[in-house]
Amino acid sequence: DLKPGDRIPSERALSELFGVGRPVIREAVRVLSMMNVIEIRQQGGMFVTQLDGQSDLDFFQLYMKSGQISLTEVTEARLILEVACVALAATHITEEELDKIERLLRDVSIDDAEGFAEADRDLHRAIYASTGNRALQLLMQTVSMWTVVREIVHMDHLRICAALRARDVERSRECMRQHILHIDHIQTISDSIVKAELSKMLDTARVEAL
Repeated sequence: DLKPGDRIPSERALSELFGVGRPVIREAVRVLSMMNVIEIRQQGGMFVTQLDGQSDLDFFQLYMKSGQISLTEVTEARLILEVACVALAATHITEEELDKIERLLRDVSIDDAEGFAEADRDLHRAIYASTGNRALQLLMQTVSMWTVVREIVHMDHLRICAALRARDVERSRECMRQHILHIDHIQTISDSIVKAELSKMLDTARVEAL
């Protein structure tokens, strides 16, 4: 019977209500918080989340954190969805949306890890939004972006933006595919060869961006 914004009863009250120990209630609260179903506020108390489109019920993140979805599965899903997504964006993107993406690329600093990660998420969301497909946009927002090597990612983004500016469907598709494969490759190569591999990939990305 609870509605968004309502306060949830205390752990003790819930324990009595459901006839279980408080550790069970704490675990349930932890899971529901991870899914953004409930919000735990600093000043005390648990509340039903206000679902306004900005806070998704993130089952994807829950499954990722519990190990039930592998990185390989994520990469396969991204290759299917994001490559098609950027191709659709190339035919629908507006000048205003292109300007927004270019501002994100221009203003971001690869030396600012937190700022770069935020700009990375904003850029992908801007691409999803430019498809004009709200169902696809909401679906893609559940996929968390991993910022792995900032310079390589930034070069890939420049190539994607250039392809979108040209409204080139095939080039957009290929740039996004390479971007996802770059990230997948970085995540799977061993520590012993990471520096050499990243150097080669960065040189290639720079040449392709020119």
